Amino acid sequence: PTPPGAKNPWGPFLGVQGVVVNAYSKNKTAAVNFAKTLISGKNLVSFNQAGGRIPVSKSAAKTLEKDPVVAGFSKVFALGTPMPNIPEMGKVWGPWGNAISLAVQKPDSNVKKIVEDMVAEIKKAIGK
Repeated sequence: PTPPGAKNPWGPFLGVQGVVVNAYSKNKTAAVNFAKTLISGKNLVSFNQAGGRIPVSKSAAKTLEKDPVVAGFSKVFALGTPMPNIPEMGKVWGPWGNAISLAVQKPDSNVKKIVEDMVAEIKKAIGK
């Protein structure tokens, strides 16, 4: 859903977890086979059921489409932007977390001001 008050196109940052095989592995074939098994649609469904991980595989998402949480996240994924792989992102999460905490702990707070203060703090931290 569109966040309340959004006037411009928006989308969340997206991040995923990956599986890699070390180029120096002495068991590359077994490692690749394990990685393929790990990320199969069936196992991504199992990861969701065991720990709530949202699958990025279309087949796993289809299997779980009646789960309202998975369905909601699947819709939002289409709007997302891959999280930038830049050092400045490390300076985003502290102010972001503080803003979320303030807004949640004080539901009657001025969320617009909290977000504006967060943006100012982030810009200062990254030198903009």
